[in-house]
Amino acid sequence: MTEEQKAFFNELSAIQHIAVNVALSKKDSYKKTEDMLKDVTDETIYRLMELLDGYRNEAIKCSLVNTKTGNILNENIEMHDLCVDFLDSADI
Repeated sequence: MTEEQKAFFNELSAIQHIAVNVALSKKDSYKKTEDMLKDVTDETIYRLMELLDGYRNEAIKCSLVNTKTGNILNENIEMHDLCVDFLDSADI
């Protein structure tokens, strides 16, 4: 594993730690397990988008490429700015 890959995975580990601890700090406020799981996944996704956008570690900024089309999904946008509103409004 390269140093760059290690740095990326270290950031993922930090994101996991933060998301779990944020949820644990609010555990008494959750009425349903589903609410806690939504919080954890929202926190994780948001921070992962920050990582891709280059906001968590100045040495890491990633292009998210659809390898089938070659399109860069995060070209000219900030993924972390869009993900929270999208996740809240998505009807899946």
